[in-house]
Amino acid sequence: MSSLLSIGRIQTMAAGGRCSRSFATLLYDPKSSPSIIISSSQPNQQRQQQQNLSHPISPMPFSYQRRTMAGHNKWSKIRHKKGAKDVKRANIFGKASKSLTAASRDCNGDVTNLRLQAAIAHAKAVQLPKDKLEEAIEKGTTAYRTKKGAGADLENLRFDAMMRISSSSEETTDDLDSAQVACIILALSDNRNRTTQQIRHLVTKTGGELLPTDNLNYLFHQVGVILVEQPSIKDEKSTEQFEEELLEAALEAGAINVEELPLHQQEEESENDEASNDETANESLATFVVTTEERDLWQVVQALQSNGYQISQFQHRYVLQDEEHGGVDLSPDTWKQFEEFIDKLEDLEDVNHVYHNAN
Repeated sequence: MSSLLSIGRIQTMAAGGRCSRSFATLLYDPKSSPSIIISSSQPNQQRQQQQNLSHPISPMPFSYQRRTMAGHNKWSKIRHKKGAKDVKRANIFGKASKSLTAASRDCNGDVTNLRLQAAIAHAKAVQLPKDKLEEAIEKGTTAYRTKKGAGADLENLRFDAMMRISSSSEETTDDLDSAQVACIILALSDNRNRTTQQIRHLVTKTGGELLPTDNLNYLFHQVGVILVEQPSIKDEKSTEQFEEELLEAALEAGAINVEELPLHQQEEESENDEASNDETANESLATFVVTTEERDLWQVVQALQSNGYQISQFQHRYVLQDEEHGGVDLSPDTWKQFEEFIDKLEDLEDVNHVYHNAN
């Protein structure tokens, strides 16, 4: 049985030039056809007259407003967020793969090499699929490069920048509404000119300037950082005992400090690595940060590995020379502007790390 959809008025032109008006009922029969059927009450004579016209005038157009399904807008937002997250994840995977290939080139794919192990640990932390991980390592081997071609060389680059970050409301030059923030930007690139142009564009657009490399060494210095996971033992006393034993082993190997990573920082590390999920959240009871001098990182890693400690990541990082007085305090609005700049930098495919002194 047909169901009534809507009623409209149709105006047609008779053969004599006079206008006749009649009503047309729009019927929809879901069983027979998805199309709209127009059933007119015009007399047969008038319909025949219109058909005889050489150029019959079509009925006046009518509008039909489609009802938006509940939740449609919500799904659009979810889809947009998911799409952005997928793009970010693809960017992270690409950087991890490139780091693996670069490390593999230096040791011809030798997985016992600590630099390659560091790249592998990072790739696992960001959940790079196993097949992509193995493929990236293979690309760095001599056999692969001989067979497929060497490809462009990958170069580690460092950029020093001094940023002038101002409040978005208005540019001021006092207090917390405008501040100078020092940044060290590390990149891995197969095209130095391209990477330099991209970074310079973002820096100058945000009100900063690039400085000569190593110009910020008076503010920053490199250290080795090792993340050690404590196996799941639901006993606070065991955590204290674990920390004492780790401290003794690390200091003996040449470390300069051991401390437990606060819970909120553990969550931030997981978010940055895109690796947080319910399955891995409870794999370890606590995470400890072992700090070393730059030159001692590899020997401390080897010592802890030989003692059976579970190391999730290790790498060199830049930290402030004077953590107490070297930082720059930003207002909430200025901090928001600075975060947007950092996000744009990290979206660049060649940028791996950004270090700064903003609080």
